[in-house]
Amino acid sequence: MTNLRRTPEAFFTFLLFTFVCTLTMSMFFRCIAALSRTLAQAMAPAAIIILALIIYTGFAIPTRYMKPWFRWINYIDPVAYGFEALMINEVR
Repeated sequence: MTNLRRTPEAFFTFLLFTFVCTLTMSMFFRCIAALSRTLAQAMAPAAIIILALIIYTGFAIPTRYMKPWFRWINYIDPVAYGFEALMINEVR
């Protein structure tokens, strides 16, 4: 429906990057869970952090429009690197 590239190399590159991004974020949230005592204590910071990571991937707010004091979130964001790799995979 979206007419993405239909080559095996593009598909397996997409699969690799989504799998690595899923593992990275899973380990990140497991780290938050290990630092907290209860599920409620882990969910509060995890929700705020995932919201910041998704907003500063470069899709919702393009990188040139980000405020300079929050631009560093994009540099440490594994979702941003995965998104950028998937976009490069699709449009190159």
